[in-house]
Amino acid sequence: MQIVQMKGIYVKMIKYKKYSIVDLIRISFKASPMYSSIIIFEQIVSGIIPGLKLVYVAMFIDTAISIANKKQSLYNVGYPLIILIFLISYNTIIGRIIKFVKLLLQIRLRSTYRLDILQKQARIEYKHIENQDTRNLISRISSSPEDQILKAFSNVLSLMKLILQVVSVLLVFFTQIWWAALLVLIVAIPLLNIAAKSGKENYQIQREVSKYKRK
Repeated sequence: MQIVQMKGIYVKMIKYKKYSIVDLIRISFKASPMYSSIIIFEQIVSGIIPGLKLVYVAMFIDTAISIANKKQSLYNVGYPLIILIFLISYNTIIGRIIKFVKLLLQIRLRSTYRLDILQKQARIEYKHIENQDTRNLISRISSSPEDQILKAFSNVLSLMKLILQVVSVLLVFFTQIWWAALLVLIVAIPLLNIAAKSGKENYQIQREVSKYKRK
């Protein structure tokens, strides 16, 4: 992004470029470093929780068996049980908080990124507006740009969380049952591929729908 002077007024201009994952994160952090950091941290924690659940479920079962065999006291089951309750309730509790944080980030994006888009749109030459392909592109970009950035940002983090979930489960399995880890890996790779293709198809559908919305 650069600053140019037009009739004595300094205006932000968005350089034409293909936006990458790094750009999505950069735009979100520019709007609000604090809210973006909270969302990323929550996704990382959510990514490693499935592996932790497996560890503490196994610990709980082993402790319960030891108690049944009178090798440990009943008090020993308290620790894994408390951790399991926390891990199970984490998604429900933190999910509501993250929804509120995303709403705050959306408001920040609306006051920064959307303003940049509107300023850029106002400077488009009339000959480009007459072009149908250009009008369709403008319609997709200018229609709630803050929602599009937040959605793309969330999708990137969801993919990162999915990868972390698979890796955390694989690490637990590799330390216990190596062949089970290979089985999970074989199943996970096609699922990731299907998710990627689904995302591309949804985008193409959105492109077609935007033509009729504009009309």
